[in-house]
Amino acid sequence: MAREWSGIDRLRLDKFMGLVRRFLGAGFHAAADTGFAASATARLLAPVAAALVPPADSFVGSGLALQIADAAGSELEAAAATVRC
Repeated sequence: MAREWSGIDRLRLDKFMGLVRRFLGAGFHAAADTGFAASATARLLAPVAAALVPPADSFVGSGLALQIADAAGSELEAAAATVRC
């Protein structure tokens, strides 16, 4: 996906980012349901971290990583608001 990121048209980009946002939101809500237990949070963040850090041996743009980072912030905030202290 990262390789083709620069050539994707706007409609498909919006749909893909909606899917990414839903995935992040569902993962953060699942982690929030466990009170952000370390094991649940680690299972969620492993693929997210892999998407944010591109392989060192390839040149890929940072557009996808920036979009994920932007969506993760708002989705984490929404999930954290549902946690009871």
